[in-house]
Amino acid sequence: MVKRTNGLIEESSAGDKFSPDKMSFLASVAQNPNDKTFDIYPGRYFINDTESIEYSGETINLGSGTYQTSPLTADYFNKAFFTIDETGTVQMYESLEQSASSSVEDPEIPDNELPLSMVIFQDDGSGTAGTVKFISQDHIEDKRSWLNLGNLDCTAFKPVYRNTQDFLVQKGEGWFNNLYIDSGSNILVTANTAASGSTYYMYMDLQNASGSVSAGSFTTMLSTPSQLDRRRYVPLGEYDVDGSNNIIRSSFKAYQSKFWQYRDTPYTDEETFNLSAAGDSAITLSNFTFLSTDFLDIKINGRQIYENDDYAKVAPNLINFGYTVKKGAKIKVRKV
Repeated sequence: MVKRTNGLIEESSAGDKFSPDKMSFLASVAQNPNDKTFDIYPGRYFINDTESIEYSGETINLGSGTYQTSPLTADYFNKAFFTIDETGTVQMYESLEQSASSSVEDPEIPDNELPLSMVIFQDDGSGTAGTVKFISQDHIEDKRSWLNLGNLDCTAFKPVYRNTQDFLVQKGEGWFNNLYIDSGSNILVTANTAASGSTYYMYMDLQNASGSVSAGSFTTMLSTPSQLDRRRYVPLGEYDVDGSNNIIRSSFKAYQSKFWQYRDTPYTDEETFNLSAAGDSAITLSNFTFLSTDFLDIKINGRQIYENDDYAKVAPNLINFGYTVKKGAKIKVRKV
C-alpha cells in the first residue's frame, strides 16, 4: 500500500518496491545492427501491478546458445518474440516460418510475461538451427509496455461512457512521468466523432495538465499510442464511431493497465548542440541515428519540446524545428 499526501509518497511497502526516486523503470534494449545479437540492459521490470524483479541483463544471440533459433527452411523468414517472466528469466517464442517476412505472424506469448522485443530473422541458406543472417536494425522492434506510474488506486482518471458524444473522466490522483496530478471532481469531456467508422483514442495531455485539470487536459485523436510522443500523452482508453458520427457504446474501452509509458533509465544515445551561428531551424545528428518510429526526447535550454508541435524528425539523423532556434541555445537530443 502506498500512502500519499499532497502528491508525496509518505511510505511504501518493501514488497512493492516503490520509492520516490526509482518508482519503476524498464531497462533499455540495445540494437546491434549487422550482427546476430542484441543486448537487454540490467534494470527493474514490472511483471504486474505490484511485483517487480531485478534483472542483471544479458546478450541475446540468435546464432548459438540459449536463444539459438530453430531450424528454418533455407532462406525463409521467422520472428522471435522475447519476454521476461516473474523469475527474471528471458523467454523466446518463435512463430511459423514463411518465405516472405511480411507473411510471418507475431508469435503467441503468455499473458503473465512482460514483452521485451520482437526480431525478424532470415535463414542464411543453410537451413539448420542457428544459421541466420545478420540482423538489421529495423528488424528489431521494441515491444515493451512503456510504464507510466499512476492510477495506483485503480480509478484515477478512468474514462466512463456517458452518451453518444461525451465521456466522463473520473476524479482521482496519480503520478504521470514524474508529474503529480490531482483532480477533485469528475470531468465531462466532449468526444471527437468527426471520422465515421473510425477508432478514436483518449489521452491525458500532460502539457495541459501540469496545473489545474480541466476538460482541456484530455483529448481524443485517431493517432494510436505508438504514434505519439509518449512522454506527453497518457493513453486512457478508446472507442469506435458509427456511420452517424456517434460513439458506439459497446466499443468504449477504458484501459485497465495501471502502469504506462514511464522509463527512468540512462540514455545510451545522446547528443548536445550549442548553437554559435545566428540561429538555425534544423540540426543533423552525428553521434547516433534513429528510425522513423523511434521517440526522441529533445530539450532547448532545458525546456521540453514535442514532436509535431515543435519539431519533425527525418530518419536517420535530421531534425527540423518549426521555428528558428536562437543563437546560443543549448539543444539536448536523446533517443528514448
